[in-house]
Amino acid sequence: MRNLVLVAALLPACAAAPTAAPPRAPQPLAITEPDEAPMYRSQDDYYPPYALLFHEGQRWDFTVAMSTGTQPLDQHIATCEVKQIEYMCDRRVSHVICSDGNTAAGGAYTANMRGMWRDGFAAATEELNDDTLAFARVPQPNMHVTQMGDAWCTSDGNTTLCVQDGKGLVGAKLVGDDGRETSVGITPGSPSA
Repeated sequence: MRNLVLVAALLPACAAAPTAAPPRAPQPLAITEPDEAPMYRSQDDYYPPYALLFHEGQRWDFTVAMSTGTQPLDQHIATCEVKQIEYMCDRRVSHVICSDGNTAAGGAYTANMRGMWRDGFAAATEELNDDTLAFARVPQPNMHVTQMGDAWCTSDGNTTLCVQDGKGLVGAKLVGDDGRETSVGITPGSPSA
């Protein structure tokens, strides 16, 4: 019993349990002013474009198109919602669930002060390293990240994610091993882009 107490005493306080949730974020309609100037601020006067992915209760209605190659299979509307946020010492984990069960937009997203990761994106694991980073906190164009109008998009070849200031997630695309493609919202090459 004495050894067990010693081990627990050596762990950092934040490893024992998640921290308390911060105050609830403003509702999406309150996030931008009529002139589209952001009114939310962090200590360094910047809020990343993926921030709404980490506001519990945030919802998006997307057009979802499924296809195999050039053959359309289905098109419908789905609602995706941030169902749960886990607050940990060095990160937040957001769980997004879509009403149609799609995993192009649905899944686990992780963020800290360096940027955002997506579970499974670029072979991401629980270790948050730069090789699996989907978006840096301040997105910059590079071989995986491009700007599409006001949105930023990143791709690892199979998955594409697009985020935008004041909107959060605006699109996602997933190409399965069988060639089946699920496009959600606006992504590079989509008719709405």
